Amino acid sequence: MITYSVRLQQYQTDWHITVGGHRNAVKLRDKLRRQGIAISRLQELDGTANYSFRIPRNNHMDRFRLQKLLGDHCQVRLVW
Repeated sequence: MITYSVRLQQYQTDWHITVGGHRNAVKLRDKLRRQGIAISRLQELDGTANYSFRIPRNNHMDRFRLQKLLGDHCQVRLVW
């Protein structure tokens, strides 16, 4: 099993999640959508193999709940 890193950052009104690789980003995004979380479209970061998406803060997502959801995904390693 390959582990990939996920970067979680909090901005003004959103959580930004950055994932290395398109396939990994799609898998994680789809998993969170199945949990009922509203997620933005994937955006490719210029010049890298990283992709990001946003989760609006109106989902009442605090850092602890989001870390738990990401940690439940068996292939994710959170990076700060």
